[in-house]
Amino acid sequence: MKITQEFIESIPSGSFFAAGMVWDTTIINIAGKLRLLRWVAVRGDRADWAVYVGDFGSFFDTIAHRGDKVSKQSAFALLDCDEAAQQTYRS
Repeated sequence: MKITQEFIESIPSGSFFAAGMVWDTTIINIAGKLRLLRWVAVRGDRADWAVYVGDFGSFFDTIAHRGDKVSKQSAFALLDCDEAAQQTYRS
């Protein structure tokens, strides 16, 4: 599914709209070692959005509030976004 700005604007603030798992050393390099992470995409207050990562054993809610925000490059590697949605990524 391609993430569009219209989709981002259609969901409530604070909503999770995508989530998954990724190896730390592939797309995201948090610790520089091979470990499995969970990620969650969250809509912000101003029709913007961000992706956060955390330990595999963490709940998505915990990751959304206390996780590490990933770079634009990493977020766009995880999610297929149109250009308008890419412009509203909160870095």
